[in-house]
Amino acid sequence: MKGNISFVILGVSLAFPTLLSADEVTQAIKLLRSDRSEMRFDAVRTLRRLSPQTDSAIAALVAALDDGGAPSENATLFYFPYVRHVASEALVRIGEPAIPSL
Repeated sequence: MKGNISFVILGVSLAFPTLLSADEVTQAIKLLRSDRSEMRFDAVRTLRRLSPQTDSAIAALVAALDDGGAPSENATLFYFPYVRHVASEALVRIGEPAIPSL
């Protein structure tokens, strides 16, 4: 049940990024450590949209650069960006504050 709640939070965050609070950014950062690649993918997409310039978010995104997880099990049938690709996009959006961590 907890995983479903996380998907709801991330779904809301993707639709209404301006409504996010610091707690929801923290939740997305925690979800980057999930065993499920779909959860990590949704979390990194949320952080890409928000572009939080906090040390913890930047560190989590830098760590996600090594994540080869796909957004779904069917990702090999079509082109989908992997977690690491979206993490790199998020770091580019954050810009200069992310450079020292790279």
